Amino acid sequence: MELFFFGVGTPKETEQAPDRDIDEKTKRLVSRVAQGLLRSLPRKTKAELWTTVDPYLNAYAALVAEELGVKRKYTRTIAESRIQAILDLAAEHARDRCLIIVADTENIATWVREISGLQFPLQDLSILAFLVDTDEGGPSELLWFSQSNITQRLH
Repeated sequence: MELFFFGVGTPKETEQAPDRDIDEKTKRLVSRVAQGLLRSLPRKTKAELWTTVDPYLNAYAALVAEELGVKRKYTRTIAESRIQAILDLAAEHARDRCLIIVADTENIATWVREISGLQFPLQDLSILAFLVDTDEGGPSELLWFSQSNITQRLH
């Protein structure tokens, strides 16, 4: 299974402006980054997008899901920031799918460090792609990493 982490903002931003509307310029940027991601998704694999009910993250997840043509699923596990629980849930429910997780960049940086030992300079709209060995219970290989200024050029 391929697992994509799509980073959006920080927990501090979500606390300060949970119901903030996304401006048109940011919507266009999210759209271009999502289109770049779409070109990177496996063609014959069904994709799923998971996020939390956090209004800030959910607003971004809605834009990404619309651009990718996938439905959003909400999971408390992402909000609880437990990567092993997320991986276990993915192995159980999304084994045959491509999984996109929209979460804040700080949590994603922590999860990536926990599962791979790698550290990345994550910015808003960063994407990391892993090949997950669901039998082993964790990511086995980093496929790629991209900041928004690169990913949006892929569309």
